[in-house]
Amino acid sequence: MPRAADAIRRAVAVWWERFRAQEMKLNLDLKLVFAVMLLVGAFYVLGSSINGTTQQQDGLTTADQAAVAPDFALPEATSGRIVRLRDAATHSPVVFTFWASYCGYCPLELTKLQAYAQRYKGRIQFYGIDADDSAAAALAFEADHQINLPTLLDSDHAVENLYDVQSLPMLVIVDRHGHVRHFVVGYDPDMDQSVPPLLDKLLAES
Repeated sequence: MPRAADAIRRAVAVWWERFRAQEMKLNLDLKLVFAVMLLVGAFYVLGSSINGTTQQQDGLTTADQAAVAPDFALPEATSGRIVRLRDAATHSPVVFTFWASYCGYCPLELTKLQAYAQRYKGRIQFYGIDADDSAAAALAFEADHQINLPTLLDSDHAVENLYDVQSLPMLVIVDRHGHVRHFVVGYDPDMDQSVPPLLDKLLAES
């Protein structure tokens, strides 16, 4: 019996050590998961603001919470005409998206913006901002994809840096007072359902 009891105690001790080891591993795994969740949350918060404007997930940022859009003046790829955001926004809301020829989703967004430009012609201005291509390359890209949206050239990446562009495309909506009212980082396949209602609402405010 003593030998049997010793064997049982040893078996229990081994089981207990294994159990504690698994418990410690589980706790470590849970801590890692929690740490990753915190990091993801932090990046989400950082990615949900631009120049002080907090993104409203259900629509436009209210005018009193929206930050002033950083002003810029860029040449238009076809004519060389300088477009200044501050001046353009005094006439109507301005919508622009940052893009580049290497961006796979950019042609999709540019095509949609081109359709919106026709729909809101004379009421909202639409532009593409290319920071990675020459004028010739940008125009060739647009021709290949049958896009005729006005393209502004940000050759020194100054405007891209002003708006802290981390991913392409990046859509920005500016109201007539020069405030950033909405922005979208990355291509939204459902933008036909989300963007026009925002633009209609913005026009109703003007």
